[in-house]
Amino acid sequence: MNMMLISVTERTREIGLRMAVGARRIDILLQFLVETVTMCIAGPILGVALALGLATVLGGPGSEFPMIISVKAIVAACAVALCIGLTFGFLPARNASRLNPVDALSRE
Repeated sequence: MNMMLISVTERTREIGLRMAVGARRIDILLQFLVETVTMCIAGPILGVALALGLATVLGGPGSEFPMIISVKAIVAACAVALCIGLTFGFLPARNASRLNPVDALSRE
């Protein structure tokens, strides 16, 4: 949510300009939701790759600390990350789509 709040705050003038030239609320909302989904997909992919890499290195053959990798756990973690990301990415996206173009353009 913090990433999306910062993104909306830094791009307030862009949002105002897009709305002033005819962008609808749904266009602004979809712009930020696509950004949110991208982050929600990239995060779990990087996290799973890092976890699998560490499990391979730390729990390799002959290791005293064996690692068990569960597909169910990976799928559940990715699903939770996606749900949380979409939920907390929707609120800033909705606020961005509700901005008044005149107020958005006058902000610094």
